[in-house]
Amino acid sequence: GVGLLGSPCFEIPLRVGGDGVPPIGSSSDREAGLRRKNRANRVSIAVRLGSDLLIATVAVLILQWAFALSHRHGLWVGALVIAPVPWLLIWWSVLVERAALGFDRLRSRHATLYHPHFWTHERYWKLSLTAALGLFDATPFKAWFLRALGLTVGRRLLDDGCYVVERTMIRIGDDATLGHQSVLQCHSLENSVFRSAPVLLGSGATIGARAFVHYGTRVGRRATL
Repeated sequence: GVGLLGSPCFEIPLRVGGDGVPPIGSSSDREAGLRRKNRANRVSIAVRLGSDLLIATVAVLILQWAFALSHRHGLWVGALVIAPVPWLLIWWSVLVERAALGFDRLRSRHATLYHPHFWTHERYWKLSLTAALGLFDATPFKAWFLRALGLTVGRRLLDDGCYVVERTMIRIGDDATLGHQSVLQCHSLENSVFRSAPVLLGSGATIGARAFVHYGTRVGRRATL
């Protein structure tokens, strides 16, 4: 009966049933909701695998073309053809993530995990770009890609390896610093109840290494966490 969060962990309130979210109900209601959720998950799996297969096929075709050109005209021609492939993979991932939301933004939600609101949010997680962003840590390019993914960020961001979970629900002011392995997370899943709310970081705010910023948090101007 106690919720725990963090490392070292601390207690979080379990407010299910008394905070506007109806209880899940009987076991039959739960089973029916789980079947609907599994159908939504299968769609997410199909979209994820389909998008990966498509871009992998395009990449292989480009590599085959580059190999043929290098055999006829020299290695430098093949290298020129191959050079855009990493950028193609990254921007394709950006496109898939934005398309998962219909090129819209995530909104604050309060529902059980059997509600379609949660399924939409969960599908966004499964189609999100993550690993490739780490290639641009502590460089100006990181802010470019975060903006492309829907994050609202000011000028001169220093992101030294922050994990930003819900990009479209976060606003960051100018001259902010995000520490190595810090986390900005706009959701919580407590006892089968899903909650999400925006995170705001004021101008000049600093989020220290491995710091964790949870949903609904506002970090003030020039504040340090």
